[in-house]
Amino acid sequence: MVSHVLLLLLTAEPNTATILVRRTAVSPAEATGLMSKVTQRLEVPGLLEFNESQRRLSTFALKDGTTCGGKPDCHAELGRQLEVGWLVLVSVSQIATDQSLALELFNVASQEVLERESLLLPKRGEVPAAMLDNFAERVRARVLPALVEPKPIDVPLVTTLLRPVEVKQPLLPPPPPPRSHAGGIVLGAVALAAVGAGVGLLVNGLALQGKLTQGTPGQDGRIHSDLSSSQAKALNDSASLQLGLAAGAGALGLALGATAVIVW
Repeated sequence: MVSHVLLLLLTAEPNTATILVRRTAVSPAEATGLMSKVTQRLEVPGLLEFNESQRRLSTFALKDGTTCGGKPDCHAELGRQLEVGWLVLVSVSQIATDQSLALELFNVASQEVLERESLLLPKRGEVPAAMLDNFAERVRARVLPALVEPKPIDVPLVTTLLRPVEVKQPLLPPPPPPRSHAGGIVLGAVALAAVGAGVGLLVNGLALQGKLTQGTPGQDGRIHSDLSSSQAKALNDSASLQLGLAAGAGALGLALGATAVIVW
């Protein structure tokens, strides 16, 4: 297990970088020399070499973080440009003959300072490794879990295709065929014809009966028919026949009409 962790630390991508954020009464060249020494003596796994961090910053036309003015969002942007999750923010000061360092461990994601350390250097430009041991230990305690934490493995999504189950619908009896009205139409037409014929016969029969009553008034005040007895008898028989047929045709028409309504 220990060897596995060591292998991870040796092969891990750099996750921490040192960056100068403030210098007071110190020249840029002297501050750069101090930054190089601090980076070498921290001995934190996954710490980006100072020359490499300077090279990456130069691609963005930057040398350090002194232009941030202590703003966390600016420091976080520098961390994203360096492609690290942690920054050791270093401030260098020269007051009279005393030279000091202020160190802060900055989390790029949360933009928070989690560890601090102030050092008074025993000699200008010298950074003993022993002075950084306590701070380096606290930095390792913060940084190491992020280095050894295994990255999530993308597991391909397995999709199981299920054949759709065919649900058989119950067989329903076919709908009844539409009802035909042809029979009702025919019966209705015949009924109308019968009624029409009956009306015609009735009119003719009444007209014949009317002829029987026609004649010339006599001196005795009676109407004398111009028809002979045989003619009158034939006309009366014809009128009676037509009236009888008219009654039969009318009755037939009414019966057929009622039947047509029933069978419609």
